[in-house]
Amino acid sequence: MSKAWDLVPVLIYPIFIIQKGCPFQCVYCDQTQFDATDQIPFETIRLQLEQFCSKHKAKPKQIAFYGGTFTGLTISEREEYYHLTEPFLDKDTTLRISTRPDYIDAEILSWCKEHQIKTIELGIQDFNDEVLLASKRGYTGMQAIKACLMTKQAGFELGVQLMPGLPHSSPTSRRESIESLQRVMPDFVRLYPVIILAATPLWREWEAGIYTPLSLDEAIDICVEYCEWAEKNGVEVIKIGIPSLHKSSKYAGPYHPAFGELVKGERLIRKIVQGISPDCIIHLEEKEISLLTGHKGYNLIKLWKRLEKCFVQNVQFSDRRITKVGWLPSAD
Repeated sequence: MSKAWDLVPVLIYPIFIIQKGCPFQCVYCDQTQFDATDQIPFETIRLQLEQFCSKHKAKPKQIAFYGGTFTGLTISEREEYYHLTEPFLDKDTTLRISTRPDYIDAEILSWCKEHQIKTIELGIQDFNDEVLLASKRGYTGMQAIKACLMTKQAGFELGVQLMPGLPHSSPTSRRESIESLQRVMPDFVRLYPVIILAATPLWREWEAGIYTPLSLDEAIDICVEYCEWAEKNGVEVIKIGIPSLHKSSKYAGPYHPAFGELVKGERLIRKIVQGISPDCIIHLEEKEISLLTGHKGYNLIKLWKRLEKCFVQNVQFSDRRITKVGWLPSAD
């Protein structure tokens, strides 16, 4: 387990600064279409912060700035947000920010250290130069690696946000991103497979047939690959899939409101299939049964398909048992 997550999970109070500080709009981005990003007046935030901190006294917690490029704000804007939160900061309550790797340098990190910021999440999205260029991110993979290493060396907890399925991404670019993760070894990662939102440049590329999104199953498989790397290396995956979209949003691509559960379900399916032997009995925790049976049985259907060379007996969902499985006699 990575050093940032050895203790009790950190409670988060999010403050959304929708696309503030961003130098331009990336090809996929329109954060106004997410349910969680309605902007709230400062006075309302103060009242909510007071309630949040009072409710969770003596518990590890963070006030987090999401949705924009925090270190891309002017110093006066950053100071304004800091002063909003300062009365609530103490030994149990620190700050977390999200920003771009090209808005990290020694001066910025010094400012962050002076202003009680403990965790910095970098929206890397991908470490491959071709993918970054096609996505118009404005920096290189090496700049991203350098920003990660600087952030860690300065003593901050480091989070890395990745977006599988960006334009020009491929198994080769994915291997490069995993190699780069191995090099920088973040404390945690977030995985946001690309969803095409209406009115974005990527939407127009999709309509023109220039860009093809991942299928739902492709997105799941890629996130499983990242999760397996993370588990092997003691890195926490704290979020899989984008936040909920507005009901009125138009989109295309591998969106599912419970995408993270589908990824967990696929990992469980692989463990089940790998562990099957003749006349075995599969025992599952209640939460594992829910992963298979929830969401209209999406994962359960996948499991049955993977067990095509088996016959199924004693289907039970009590006493922590789901099924008994045996080998189907060969037609030979």
